[in-house]
Amino acid sequence: MTKLLVVCLGVTLSLPVNQTFNLAEQIGRTPRAYFRFSTSLGKYTIRYDGFVEVYINNAYHERRKRSFYLSTVGRGRLEQVYFIESEGDLFLRYDVINQGSYLMRMDQRVDQKNWKWKWVRALNNVSSQAPTMYGDKVLIGDSLEISKADGKTLRQD
Repeated sequence: MTKLLVVCLGVTLSLPVNQTFNLAEQIGRTPRAYFRFSTSLGKYTIRYDGFVEVYINNAYHERRKRSFYLSTVGRGRLEQVYFIESEGDLFLRYDVINQGSYLMRMDQRVDQKNWKWKWVRALNNVSSQAPTMYGDKVLIGDSLEISKADGKTLRQD
């Protein structure tokens, strides 16, 4: 009986867990809203035009600031921002008014001089619900699966 319990527990622990992206706090009203959230690295503030500031906390109680722009077409205005941290990287799904949505994976390591995203992907006509991460893929609604590693489409209905 104990062997069966150990086997069942081992199988349960090895299954991937669904992790739902979090909705960033919105300050102000669309189309001139700001979005805020925190990760293990520090505090992010994203302006409505895609300008991102990151206040990094370090062991010496100093605050360092980094900034960059999100990838959009033209002068887009953000409508919503979802985020999740996985394997030290930041995943963002941001919705841009009249442009659709984008999914991005960014390396958050502090030792980099210039932060760059590992990949960014434009998404058209996606579900308005929060994305979920399941194992090595990002699920957006019921119809779109994207590889966590490289941002390529695994399934689209």
